[in-house]
Order: sequence, then C-alpha cells, then structure tokens
Amino acid sequence: MHAQAQGGYLFRLVGTRSRSISLYGGAGVLLGVEILDVWHRLPRYMDIDRSRYGFIYGLYGSAVLEWFVAKRFAILLQGQVPVSFGSAMGAVRWNAGIGLKWNL
Repeated sequence: MHAQAQGGYLFRLVGTRSRSISLYGGAGVLLGVEILDVWHRLPRYMDIDRSRYGFIYGLYGSAVLEWFVAKRFAILLQGQVPVSFGSAMGAVRWNAGIGLKWNL
C-alpha cells in the first residue's frame, strides 16, 4: 500500500467549444511511504528482507476526461501512471478511476 501526497498541474489539451467535453493532461511529483504487509498476513517467522515501511518519491503522468452532463455536474474518467523510486514492489504502476464533479 502507498500513502502519498502529490501535486501537479493539468493542461487542457482539447475540448468542445461549449466546454462540455474536455481532455486534460499533465504531470506532477509525489512523496510518501510504502507499507508492506498491511494486513499482517505473513507469518512472523517469514522474513521479507525489508522494513515494513519505506520512503518513496517519484513523478507521475496524468490524464482526465471531463464530460459535463448538466450545467454544474460532470463525470470524470481519470488515468495516472506513477513512477515511484525506492519502492520494493516495482517502480511503475497504473491507476484508473471514475469520478463525479459538482461545481457550486
């Protein structure tokens, strides 16, 4: 499991004239901690040759597709490729998500 803070910037790449559909792309940096065996499922006698907690840092690329289905309500499709240096579980991962956005 990764617990991390990240910050970056997205640029509007393309979109419709009415801005009802927009595609954003960008990048950023991340900083956090990697926790191994979070649920303590490994037996105590098993040694994983690493600390349970490890410092990670890295970069990520991100893309977001935003579709406004109403004036203030949007559906988001998100994808992210974080590259974490110092990770015991591998440097590159893939994250994807679906979200809702409501502008007040």
